[in-house]
Amino acid sequence: MRQKKRKRRRAMRRIVKFVCICICIVAALMVLTTKVFPSVIAKNNISSGYEKCRIILDAGHGGDDVGTRGDGVNYDILEKDVNLEMVMRMKPLLEELGVEVVLTRGSDETLSLKERVKIANDNEADLFVSIHCNYYEEDASIRGLECYYYKRSDSGKQYAEEILGKIEGSGYVDTRNAKGSNFYVLKHTKAPAVLVELGYFSNTEECKLLSEEKYQEILANELVEGIVDVLNNSTDMQ
Repeated sequence: MRQKKRKRRRAMRRIVKFVCICICIVAALMVLTTKVFPSVIAKNNISSGYEKCRIILDAGHGGDDVGTRGDGVNYDILEKDVNLEMVMRMKPLLEELGVEVVLTRGSDETLSLKERVKIANDNEADLFVSIHCNYYEEDASIRGLECYYYKRSDSGKQYAEEILGKIEGSGYVDTRNAKGSNFYVLKHTKAPAVLVELGYFSNTEECKLLSEEKYQEILANELVEGIVDVLNNSTDMQ
């Protein structure tokens, strides 16, 4: 009888120990997930109230124009798909804050640069954000997010630097710098315009990251927080 009781007590101790271990593992995973993949940080840390703001999100390339693509094992990763996925992730985050979001394309379709600019100008956008991915044949080690602005636009430069600075400060995404350029969509859009290069497809590791759901989620949140910084610092948009 005593032996049976001891066996039951030992069995109960093993069960309790197992349950405690499981609870600890779940708690640790929750903490790790929050630190590494801040999927809803943007929504929780920024306030709403941007109902007067209209932002154009432009997914670069599309349709017959695939943009750049990965090499080797990443060859099936197409820039046009990553660009579209990113704007579709950013759109609901911005709308939850009250921002009106207009997409130049919401599907895999071919659009000219003139058509993209026309959408932005016809909708009297407050900010135009074009999403792309980069490629550099001469050095596959180069990686990081970059922001471009029209070189004669002071507001474009300010917004590109603010968005990049916010992302750089988070520590979750590799960044490079803000650069002036003559890209057509930046030059001809009436609103302040920023072109974001999410990363380099020529870098094998970054190319793979850009195709992964968790990393896309991080990028979307970081870009939205950067855009919110722009909204907060521009009285013209509020």
